[in-house]
Amino acid sequence: MWCRWLCALLVAVLACLLGLLSFLVDLGTSPPRHHEVLVQTSEQYKVIPRATEAEGLPVLVLMTEAINAAMVTHALLVADAAKPFFEVHLASFGGAYAKLLEQSEFQYHALSPQWTEEQSKAIYAADQFESFSNPYTEVLHEQIASSLHLYSTIRPSAVAAFFVLSASISARIARLPLFVDMSMTREYATEPKAIAASIADDGVVTKMGLRMTMSHVASWLMKRMTFIAGPFEAAAREWNITGIHLIWDLMEGDYTVISDIPSWVGVDEKKLPPQVTYVGPLYGKLKMEIPPEVMELREKATQEGQPLIWFAMGSSGQPPLVLSILRELLRQQPRPDSPSWPLELVGGGIWR
Repeated sequence: MWCRWLCALLVAVLACLLGLLSFLVDLGTSPPRHHEVLVQTSEQYKVIPRATEAEGLPVLVLMTEAINAAMVTHALLVADAAKPFFEVHLASFGGAYAKLLEQSEFQYHALSPQWTEEQSKAIYAADQFESFSNPYTEVLHEQIASSLHLYSTIRPSAVAAFFVLSASISARIARLPLFVDMSMTREYATEPKAIAASIADDGVVTKMGLRMTMSHVASWLMKRMTFIAGPFEAAAREWNITGIHLIWDLMEGDYTVISDIPSWVGVDEKKLPPQVTYVGPLYGKLKMEIPPEVMELREKATQEGQPLIWFAMGSSGQPPLVLSILRELLRQQPRPDSPSWPLELVGGGIWR
C-alpha cells in the first residue's frame, strides 16, 4: 500500500518537474549559433529614414531599459560617441534611472506604458529565476505600438537597443537595422566555463565535485531556454515575423556588440559569428559629482597605503565571477610597482 502511494508521489513529482522544465526550455529544439529572423510584415509599416542633407544628420535612436543602471550608462556613452555622426535620440519605458536620460543633452522620449515599481521588481525576479511570472505579457503590444509611433515620427536610420526586448520585434516591423548591446550572447552565457565561474566556491555543488558536470548540464538547458519568450514569439507571429523562439533571440539583433571580457570565460573573440562584434567593456562616465563616500574611501586607502578598486556589478555579480573579472583586469593592467595586486574582500562590495 505504502509502496504504491510512494510510487504515485514520485510519478507526480517527476511530472511536475518535467512540466516546469518544458515551460522553461524547449527540449526538442536544436539551438542555432545565431538566430536568423525572417520579416514578412506589410511594407506599409516600413519607416523611410531621413536621407537628405537638408533634413540634417541621420537619426539614431537608442532604446534603453532604464530600470538597469548599466544599460543607461552604456547608452549615454554610445550617444556621446555617436554625436558627431548622428542626431541622437534616447528613449525608454521608464525606470529608476530614466532621469539620467532626461537630464542628458540628447532628445529624450518617454515611451508608454512606463514600467511601474511592481513591474520593475518582477523583471529582476524573473532575471534571477525567483519568479516564473512574465512581466512582458501585459505590456508587450503597447510597447511595440509606442515604439512604432516614435520611429514614424523621428524616422531613424537605425535602432540600437540596450536590453529593450520589445525592440527585437518593433525594429523588424519598421524594417530598421537593429543593433543590440549586450554583455553576453548565447555563446557567452551558455559557455560551461562561464557558468562554472558563477557557482559559489563554498557551495554544495562545488564541494561534491560536480561543478563542471552541472555547468555542462546547465549549458545544454540554457541553450534551449524559452522562458519569457512566449509572448514575444506570439507577437512576432502576428506581424509575420519568424525566427524568434528562444530567449537568446531577444538578446541579439541584426548586429550585436559584446561589451564584456571574453578572455575570462575562455571564449575566442575571433570565432564569434560575423553578426557579433566584440567592443570591450563600456565604462559609465556620468557627468555628475563623485559621491563624498567614494572620496572618503580613497582617503582611507591612501592612509593605509593600500590600492583601492571601486567595483560594482549587477544581478550577475556573484563573488566567484567578480574575482574572475578582477583578476583578468589586473592581469591585463598590472600596477607599475607590483606584478600582481592582492585581492581581498573587505565588505560592502569593496575589494582591495
